[in-house]
Formats: sequence, structure tokens, C-alpha cells
Amino acid sequence: MNINITWQHLDKSEVLDDYFRHKVEHLEHYDNPIISAELSLQHDAHHRKGDIYSAEARLVLPNKKVFAKEQAEHPNEAIDLLIETLRIQLTKHSQKSESQDTGKRSLRDKLRLKRIKR
Repeated sequence: MNINITWQHLDKSEVLDDYFRHKVEHLEHYDNPIISAELSLQHDAHHRKGDIYSAEARLVLPNKKVFAKEQAEHPNEAIDLLIETLRIQLTKHSQKSESQDTGKRSLRDKLRLKRIKR
């Protein structure tokens, strides 16, 4: 998997970089292999809300693209929320593709049974 991380308004931290990469690599257990991942971590200082960290991800799968964005007051929290959102999306996608596959197989089996009965 090809992983690119961009840091906006934030100094690159090796600890956060490794944490982000490890979490994204773990997502491959939920679905087909991830071809590439474009990740972004931003720091914004809002005059009323204080420090806000935004984490974004664009994942490219063999037959789908997935996007998610989350915000939090701490970078690790933003990353964790983002990973949870991606995990839910990938789980839904894998369940949907499995049900479509079984539906095709059952239709194929039904057609075979009809041919055999004739």
C-alpha cells in the first residue's frame, strides 16, 4: 500500500506519523487490499473553539474510493475518530460486496437447477 501523509499548519512528528501509518495499515484487515492512501492532518486555531485538529483520508481500493474527515481537540483523537469512520465504511462495503457475490451465486445455482429439471 502506498501511503502519503501531508501536514498542514503543523510540524511533522515521527510519533504521529508512525501512529497514523500503523492505524491505516491495520484497515487492510477489513476489506480488499488498499492500493493507496492519501492522508492529511491539519491544525487550525479557531478564535472561539481553540485548537482544532482535522484528519482526512482518501483510500483507493480495487473497486471503490473511500473518503472521510474528522475533527477533534487533539491530533491522536482526530486520527482515532477518522480510523473508526473508515473502518465502518470498509465493513459496510465488504458486507455489501459479499451479499452481491452470494446473490449471483444463488442465481447461478437456480439457473442450473432449472436446466437439470428440464
